Amino acid sequence: MHARRTTDPEPSPATVQPRLLTMTQVEVRTGFKRSYLQKRRAEGSFPAPIKIARSSRWRAEDVDAWIDARIAEGAA
Repeated sequence: MHARRTTDPEPSPATVQPRLLTMTQVEVRTGFKRSYLQKRRAEGSFPAPIKIARSSRWRAEDVDAWIDARIAEGAA
């Protein structure tokens, strides 16, 4: 008899959620345009990006926490 694999297969790239987001991905995730997000970032109410070489990326966890805080503010 052959042993069965008990581990899950590797997730396909299409199903893996990125940990670092581009500005375009942040716009899609939040529903806000770049200019709005940049204003919020300048005033300190939106997470700052992580700089990688000349690129800016946002941690998905930070963006999700920001969204959750906005939802909580609306519910209060």
